[in-house]
Amino acid sequence: MLNTLIIDDEESGANVLRLLCESYFPQIQVQAVCHDIRSAEKAIRSLRPDLVFLDIQMPGGTGFDLLEKFGNIDFAIIFVTAYDHYALRALKRSAADYLLKPVTRNDLALAIQKGEQMLKLIRSALPGTPNDLLFQSKINTRTLIINKYKKEYIDFKDIICVEADSNYSIVHGTQDRKFVISKTLKEIDELLCDEQHNFLRVHKSFIINTHQIISQKNVNEIFSITLSNHMRVEVSKRKKTEIRHILSSVR
Repeated sequence: MLNTLIIDDEESGANVLRLLCESYFPQIQVQAVCHDIRSAEKAIRSLRPDLVFLDIQMPGGTGFDLLEKFGNIDFAIIFVTAYDHYALRALKRSAADYLLKPVTRNDLALAIQKGEQMLKLIRSALPGTPNDLLFQSKINTRTLIINKYKKEYIDFKDIICVEADSNYSIVHGTQDRKFVISKTLKEIDELLCDEQHNFLRVHKSFIINTHQIISQKNVNEIFSITLSNHMRVEVSKRKKTEIRHILSSVR
């Protein structure tokens, strides 16, 4: 049984979500429905939920503001919102999923499944481990949404590199997969690159997965990296020293 909170300032939306949970998902036990940040904070502290459905724009602040009030988050988060432009920030907060309103039964089923998996990871973590760092380090558990409506995803571990293409990005994956997504490389950088150095921005046009490197060369002052799909990526001169130092420590 998953003790669950629904946090949404729109009563109709919260009621629909509650009805879906109670009608189709017996493992979900809705403890309370909150309509603002203040009551939501109190409910989380007193009820200690396993799963939280969280809206973003609400009276008194945003869903992100609410999460900042808690040091180590020990519950799974599923964002439910009418706005698609918060998706990268939500995933950066290690959300299990990001649902756009109106929520469908099928989308909810997949989100709850992800929430259950995320909760297992949270509860198995060592005491005191910040969850953002936990999920950044567990690269196998994260996915990049390619197309939400076609249910296209790629696991972080299967991303070889990401290449800039004007206002788009090309994701090069294992098994010769390639996806074009409507996000700039800067936006992808904010999602993928972190202090764990699983991914590195090595050039203004490239982010690479350090676990997919097969060789490095430094010839005539040009430092290049060959990846598992045999792509050769040249490291920018400005980043050369920094990238070489990082790679010497992570590989």
